[in-house]
Amino acid sequence: MPVCGKHLWTLLLLSACPLAFPKAQQPLTDTLRRPVEGRERAKHGPIHSGWLFRDDAPLQVLVETDQRSLLYASLEHAWQPATVTLRSSDSIVYRDEVAVRARGEFRRNNCSIPNVMLDFGKHHAASPTLHARIKVVSPCHYGPRYEDLLLREFLAYRLYALFTDRSFRVRWVALRMVDREGRRKPTEMPSFLIEDIDDMARRNGCHESDDNLLHPDQTDRQQMTLIALFQYMIGNTDWAVAKGHNIRLVRKDGDFLSRPIAVPYDFDYCGLVNAPYAIPDERLGIADVRTRIYMGPPRNLAEIRQVRDIFLLRKEDVRRLVDTLPGMHRSERKDVWRYLEDFFTEMGEKDMEARFSPGGWGYSTK
Repeated sequence: MPVCGKHLWTLLLLSACPLAFPKAQQPLTDTLRRPVEGRERAKHGPIHSGWLFRDDAPLQVLVETDQRSLLYASLEHAWQPATVTLRSSDSIVYRDEVAVRARGEFRRNNCSIPNVMLDFGKHHAASPTLHARIKVVSPCHYGPRYEDLLLREFLAYRLYALFTDRSFRVRWVALRMVDREGRRKPTEMPSFLIEDIDDMARRNGCHESDDNLLHPDQTDRQQMTLIALFQYMIGNTDWAVAKGHNIRLVRKDGDFLSRPIAVPYDFDYCGLVNAPYAIPDERLGIADVRTRIYMGPPRNLAEIRQVRDIFLLRKEDVRRLVDTLPGMHRSERKDVWRYLEDFFTEMGEKDMEARFSPGGWGYSTK
């Protein structure tokens, strides 16, 4: 057979019986990227935690685990098994095996009550109803004073949500910690839950970003101006885009050219809360956290006026939220509103914009 005939015959055989290449498996969407205890968990489609934050009705959270291990485990091997029960006033709305760990280096060294994180992605339920990592924020110490401070931080999250949907939702709960071995007495305390970042991003048409940024102007400019002015409103200096200090980043789905969007969290060091352990960095030159200082990048007058007007339009909404937040004592409401009212008064002053421009008050080129 001629050479060309051989080649033609070979091509005909290949077209009739194509080679069976293995199909690439499609990755399963998973809201949790990090394995627990070094093992890959059984993955399933994301089960959003949004239902946890659509309701303000009282919710009890029962966590049964080894409390001694939770308190003293090293940060490198902190995940441990737990049973979590979420109970409403009339029924159990969720119960499953999860993973839990303490979080926060400062809390370990300075507080008697650890903050914890609940990982609902480890379980193997046939029909999972929750798949997220939920932060639980509790008072630093026992007692009414620290419960009031916790409520103020909870308020800060709610205040920020008045200005943008690109914010973490929170829910006030009654937390009960029970030791599985019975070696420690059960503890009960008010706490609040913080929405999983993947769920927060998803409802805004975004996804979490792993960008390592060094300057706030590498993020969405208008959103950063809003954040900087909000942090100024509540007197917060404990944040920075560099190294992601109390800032998370998300990106719009399908838009590879857009800048990442910053989302702030962790407000317990702010002047609005005024915790006794909150001490400003001495390099800032302020005596206490109640003294406001602008920590954002400089902006031109048009940008400042645009965002300033957003805050002024929301003044009555802010006042209403302060007046109606459940559980806050009258004296606390007065102190909170007095602090916020000073901000709104300042925003109405004629020379306000100059303070946020290059060379203005609170801005340094050093």
